[in-house]
Amino acid sequence: MEDIQQILMKLSEEWVKSYWDYDFTEIPALDALAESDVLENENHVPNLYSFSSFMDDWINKKEGQEGKGLWMVVVENDFSYKSLIALLAYLVETGTKKGSNVQQREAAILSASNYFKLLTIPESTAFKVFHPVLFENCVNILKQWKRSGEGKRKKSISPACSQKRKKNKGKKTQKSRDSTGSIEDFPDDSNDEEELSPQEVNKLSKLYMLLLQDLIGLLMTCSLRQSESLAYHTVQVLCDLTRQGAEMFDGNFQSFANCEKKQLKNLPTAGLAYKGLQLLSLPLHGHVNTVIKEICKCLLPNLLMLIGDNRVAAQSISRPVLMARDQAVSFVIYLMKNEPRSLSSIRTLLQHLCTKVTDRAEYRTKVAQAVVSILQEMPSGPYGKMVEWFYLLSKHAKINNRAFTVDIVALLLNSPEREMDAESTPPEIASYVRHTSLLGILLERCSDAAPVVRSRAIVAFSQCFTTADSGIRSTLREIVTPVAGPRPAHLQHLIPTPEMENRVQNVVEVTLNENSVDKTAENAQPQENIETPVNAAPGRPPKTPFHQVALTPFNPNLPDEQGVLSMLRRRAQDEKAQVRKAALQALESVVRFEAPDYRRQVSYHCLNQQHLYVLWIPYSYPPQTKNRTNLGKVS
Repeated sequence: MEDIQQILMKLSEEWVKSYWDYDFTEIPALDALAESDVLENENHVPNLYSFSSFMDDWINKKEGQEGKGLWMVVVENDFSYKSLIALLAYLVETGTKKGSNVQQREAAILSASNYFKLLTIPESTAFKVFHPVLFENCVNILKQWKRSGEGKRKKSISPACSQKRKKNKGKKTQKSRDSTGSIEDFPDDSNDEEELSPQEVNKLSKLYMLLLQDLIGLLMTCSLRQSESLAYHTVQVLCDLTRQGAEMFDGNFQSFANCEKKQLKNLPTAGLAYKGLQLLSLPLHGHVNTVIKEICKCLLPNLLMLIGDNRVAAQSISRPVLMARDQAVSFVIYLMKNEPRSLSSIRTLLQHLCTKVTDRAEYRTKVAQAVVSILQEMPSGPYGKMVEWFYLLSKHAKINNRAFTVDIVALLLNSPEREMDAESTPPEIASYVRHTSLLGILLERCSDAAPVVRSRAIVAFSQCFTTADSGIRSTLREIVTPVAGPRPAHLQHLIPTPEMENRVQNVVEVTLNENSVDKTAENAQPQENIETPVNAAPGRPPKTPFHQVALTPFNPNLPDEQGVLSMLRRRAQDEKAQVRKAALQALESVVRFEAPDYRRQVSYHCLNQQHLYVLWIPYSYPPQTKNRTNLGKVS
């Protein structure tokens, strides 16, 4: 304390006053005596260490009443706290400038740490110690952590890039570089910054960790309610730190609520960053909805598995990036369970994930899994609203959006159907909670204009036949099982499948509002309910519990929205090979589903010597093929 006071006495009052008048936005020039004192005393690094220990004694040992006696000591000893804060701000500014040496960086980190500790002590607001510009500058020091961890900033060129340079030797410019090299391989040509040794990197990393711990300790007690923009800025810096050291964090967020300051030392960088985000989402800092919305926005690159400056990985996704994604998913679920007001922001986050996912198979799969993991933890009401939004997204103009919707619906259908909470789920959303709505979205995409969407939807639909979920199997049986009744006149030679279960359909007349879209039969008001074959009376096709999909009669020439098997028959004649393959696999799944012992039946009839069969397979060849093969008679 005495050493710091002697240093402050060498600062002129005019310099301190001008620094405060500038609101810490500009650095006034130091006089020659003070500047030489800073250089001779190693940027006051030893004094900053001793002052930090002095502050820890007041904070940890709880002298007085939670450190309140410190300000009494300051007043009694005529200690100029304004001069101290001005000196700390000066050291922070000089240590964050481009070209600063290791000693200046060390002094900047220690100065920011001491400033956070001053704010942690109670009654600091009475002395107006908090200043938003200085606080933001101290938080910005954490941005340099990753850059300092790179060690030497010397250019390092990969062997492939070196060979390319040799080939292009003599040219004025080099327009191409190896795509496998990272951005860090090609830094700026300026060598203003000092190269760091491994010992110096390790030393600065420890100081950065202590600075982050001091910031988290400050957020536990000091509120940022007075500055909403400052809370946003802190969220952005902490979200960037969640990617650092993600492989060292286990992702256990349940212990955050009872985590004390002493336990912060046991958390890695990513754990401390998430702890800070959890504290900022509390009502202590105010603006809960807006802060959580900013957290979801800043965690979006983690969930999209972007690296560096929001870039896509050149090859496969690395393990640290996948772990950062898993931790972000767990944290979003933690926020959703502990703060009900976060549901609106999380729904917006999911919508951004669905529309901004990278169009690569590995990225689509991982992001779809993240979306489904969050959806499964949602209450029935918000979940139904998201499914309703998926139905709109499945009709979007972009092919990628429609294809990604199919991926999400397929994953949701593989999970058990949730039990709907009738009290918290609005009646107009209740139908979307059922798997029948998801099946309707899937079947509608089987007739999509894009071949890639058609093939994915048909493959996903065929996979539904292997599920063990009784609800899905019951719905599928309603879709594909033919209806018993008289044969249509134009299909006299139709042979029914042996041992196939026929059913009788309940015809329900539905009246739809002109402004409504795709409402289910659960919300419709039946006018009459009689058992009759589906082909007994002509006219409007009956409705089913999903979007625009009618039950399957025997007629194979029905439109896509009225018959599933007739749709698959046309998809088997599609011009694209991938669609034809998917349709044939779906038809095989239907046969296995309806008649599991169909092989025995086929074998029995094939062994009957009294019958000769002629097999034509017109749909197994593309429409452009002129010559189709007659497989001939089977003896």
